[in-house]
Parts: sequence; structure tokens; C-alpha cells
Amino acid sequence: MTDQIQKQDPNECPYAQVDYTVSPELEGQLETLHAEDWKPTSQEHDDQQARHELNEESVEKFRLFDDEERANRTNEAARYVNEWTLKELYQRLKSFPCLYPEFRDAGDPGKLGLFVRIRGQESRLFDKNLDKGLKYICFVQYPRMPEWSIFRTDDYGLEQEKYRGWRTIELRLILEGAITEEEGQNLFGSPTLGIVSEPFRKELWKFRNRK
Repeated sequence: MTDQIQKQDPNECPYAQVDYTVSPELEGQLETLHAEDWKPTSQEHDDQQARHELNEESVEKFRLFDDEERANRTNEAARYVNEWTLKELYQRLKSFPCLYPEFRDAGDPGKLGLFVRIRGQESRLFDKNLDKGLKYICFVQYPRMPEWSIFRTDDYGLEQEKYRGWRTIELRLILEGAITEEEGQNLFGSPTLGIVSEPFRKELWKFRNRK
């Protein structure tokens, strides 16, 4: 079909007969509209502001963090450090006995799904589409990932993950029961203290104390 179109005489193409020219009258109107800067009326401005405030209120309950934590989680300069490649992550996970890590297409560019074997639950079926003992942990960013996940916010302050950090992967492995907190430190190293690592350490504390 493509070859037939390429060999077709352009003079015989039905689209060649369509007139795309603009009349002088319409062209003048378009130039006038283009030259004028549109400014909303006072009522239109008030309506826009009201809709904006309503939208802000409607998304408030969907926000993930308070202002202080949002500032931390979106601080790319502080959080995009200690970059790893996917190979580095795989080598670390593979060095741990019984995990048998697998990466599978996540259906999203730049992302892979991480699956591991759960020690002591080899006969358990976590998902009917997976082998027994195999469990989905989380998605992994590739080909490179920073230490800490980084979020961005839209016009209403709603957070979305921009970069998936390898500390998030460590945390998910612990929360899903694939490794212990001590094993996580052996595999990934201990995080530095400070505001950047505070959310990570807080989540571990909550898990440790089942809060």
C-alpha cells in the first residue's frame, strides 16, 4: 500500500484539488486578531480565579506531602546524587542469596518491573500470572537512577514522581518482606543523615514499629 502511494502521480491525488488559500478578507481578519493581545474582562478574570481556587481545593486531599516535605522531595540538586546504572543495581541484588531478581517490561518507556523470590514462601502464589514464590516489588528506572526519588509538582502542587531512586527500591524490598532492614544496609549501604534521607528513615521507623 505504501509503495502504491509513493508511485502515484501527485496530479491524480484527490487532495491535490483542495484549495488551501485564504481569501483577502479573512486574511485581514486573522492579521487583526493576531496583532491584538487578548485580555480577559474583569468578570472573566474573576471566573478564572474562582475555577483555579476550586481546583486547588479539589486536589488538596490528593497531595502526598506537606509543604516542608514537598520542598525536600522536589529538591533535585540535593537528591540527584550517587547515580547507579541498572547493571549496578542488578549485580547487588543478584549477590544476595535467594532473591533471583528479574526485570520485565513495565509498558512504560524508561521503566522496568522488578520481581524477586520471597524467601520462605517459595510455594506461595502471589499472582496467578507469576510462578510460585515470585513477587512484584516495584518499578525501576533505567538506564540510570539517582539515590533518592525526586518529585515534581503541577500548577496545583500535586506531586508526581520524576525520578525513581534506588533507595526507594531498597525500601520496597524491605516493606514487601524480601529482605530485612539489616540486609538492606548490607546491600545498599547506610544512608547519610540529614533532611534528604529523613523520609526514607521515617518510613523505616514506621515499618519497624508498624505505625
